[in-house]
Parts: sequence; C-alpha cells; structure tokens
Amino acid sequence: MFQGGSFINKVIISVLGQDRPGILAAVTKILLNRDGNVENVSQMILQNQFAGIFIVSVPSHIKISALKDELNQSVNHLDIVM
Repeated sequence: MFQGGSFINKVIISVLGQDRPGILAAVTKILLNRDGNVENVSQMILQNQFAGIFIVSVPSHIKISALKDELNQSVNHLDIVM
C-alpha cells in the first residue's frame, strides 16, 4: 500500500493475558510513537482473560522485529503474551 509518499506495512498483533487496566494503552502508545495506525481491533474478555487482535499499519521504514521487541517490552509489566 502506498500512502502519503511512503509504503505502509500491515501487521497483525495478538495480545493474551489476564485482563487489567493499561493493556490497550501500552500497545497503542508504542504504535503512536512509531506513526502506526490501528485499522481494526477485536477484543474480548473470557473469565478474566483478555484476548485482543489488532490489525495495524506502520510506515515501511519501521522494522517489524524492532516493533515486536518494543511492544513486548512495553507490556512486560502487565504479564501478557504478544
């Protein structure tokens, strides 16, 4: 996809763990800092367990492996799996 002069990569992010405040904020803060955009999100809570799937777009210069590492670090204190 081409948007505003730069190529955009689509990424699917899954988040699983005990439901608690701050999960969405931790994920979206990193995406905002990397000029990412949440295009779609599906989330549910099953017996106190949070499950979320995000479809996001990020600029092509963002390395997906670095984004993954940064996301994992940002949610480490929440004890969830990405």
